[in-house]
Amino acid sequence: MISLRAERGWSQEELGARSGLTYKFIGEVERGQKNPSLESLGAIARGFGMDIVDLLSAPRARESYPRLGEDPLVAVREARDSLDRVLFQAGKSGRRRKK
Repeated sequence: MISLRAERGWSQEELGARSGLTYKFIGEVERGQKNPSLESLGAIARGFGMDIVDLLSAPRARESYPRLGEDPLVAVREARDSLDRVLFQAGKSGRRRKK
């Protein structure tokens, strides 16, 4: 669900509005804190403009973490660089939303 929402550039608020659910509920489902009912899944599918079967068979985004170097100092440097890239992207997307 997160990957479908991200592909469209929608916020949780946008998906919630399109599906008739609250953004809070959408966030809880995405974080695995709530299990949606069949009715809620149907609403989410309609929000995406798709059939519930397509929603349930949509590929999931996989978290991929780069393999870090064997040397501890290299591994720390690589991890820091990776974190810097993530924070930079988060900052860019945050600025885009405020416009």
